Amino acid sequence: MASGTLTTSMTPVGARCATPVARPRPRAVARALNAALGPRLYRLLRRSQWAATTEMRDRRFTWSEKMRSWRHGFLADSAALYDFPRNDWREYLSDYVRENQGVLINGAPGLFDQKLMLRSLLLRHGFAQAETFALIGRADAQLDPLGIATRLVSLAQLDEAMRLDGGPFIVKPQDSGYGYGVALVETREGQLVRRRGQTSRPYAARPARTTTLIERVVPQHAFWSELYPQAANTMRLLTLWTPGEPAPFIAAAGQRIGASDTAPTDNFHGGGMAAPIDLETGTLGYAVRRKPSGRPERLIHHPESGARIEGVRLPHWDVVRETVLAAASVLGIARYVGWDVLVDAAGTPVIIEGNSNTGVRVLQLNGGLMKNPATRRFYEACGVL
Repeated sequence: MASGTLTTSMTPVGARCATPVARPRPRAVARALNAALGPRLYRLLRRSQWAATTEMRDRRFTWSEKMRSWRHGFLADSAALYDFPRNDWREYLSDYVRENQGVLINGAPGLFDQKLMLRSLLLRHGFAQAETFALIGRADAQLDPLGIATRLVSLAQLDEAMRLDGGPFIVKPQDSGYGYGVALVETREGQLVRRRGQTSRPYAARPARTTTLIERVVPQHAFWSELYPQAANTMRLLTLWTPGEPAPFIAAAGQRIGASDTAPTDNFHGGGMAAPIDLETGTLGYAVRRKPSGRPERLIHHPESGARIEGVRLPHWDVVRETVLAAASVLGIARYVGWDVLVDAAGTPVIIEGNSNTGVRVLQLNGGLMKNPATRRFYEACGVL
């Protein structure tokens, strides 16, 4: 974000969340079960049903481990990551609350479901963004969709424009998350090549059911490149805006770091790692990645690059914090946002995307969100605790 370009208004907000939306009334069977079992046992039954549906076939954990986790609203996968029962589950935001109740908090989730819409808003308010090279539709493409020279081209013409430009580009569905469908495309020996993880193959634009974004790669700052140079190593910061309070705050932050299996992304769920960030100093804690067994592995150094992680202080941390708080203020209707931020080569924070019901595993690696009274107050004010 360029200094002095942002125009925000920190106006007081009302005493309630824009949501939660009124929930549908329970069906007759649900009402009967609630009456017969009592509210407490009925809630336990619903959590267990949800969890069993989610990870019934996950063979990494025993039934005993699963049942012990489900009764508190956590998946066994999360319970292993959070090191239960050594840590207190009451200090953590549960999977059940986040997925079934937290989803009601954000008053405008559609802003984040479409990446190009969010990018347009952020650009309008002076935030640095990756350059959008093209938008692919079902049968053709729009070159430079946010620029004054925008024009419609065929997919063959798009391929030729990419080949002549050389890239590199990031190609990703504009309405998906978790790094799904993201790949690096560049020109090698006059041909377009797509790379994801350790696999490379020829690339050509194809029609798809959903639209696809092609954006120019943002060269990352030398510090993050040293962590792992083949991936865009982004920070996830969670901003919350409690009803009745004058401004949003940052509840937690984590640094994600890619690996050879995840490049060009830093996807934690796909084999990357993450480290908690101290909100005051920007200092990293130890990194965590998941073993194939689902159990966490703690790392002080990156296993491939050898870069030190634990105890290292992030450069430009104060500017990163200011940027996400300013973005949260501009989009105040969205009280709950997980921001993905990359720092470019010049030290400018670039918001890669926002997430309306962000996952919290990366944010709870070194302690639960509910340990912070301000965060607990937010969830209580929004009626999900």
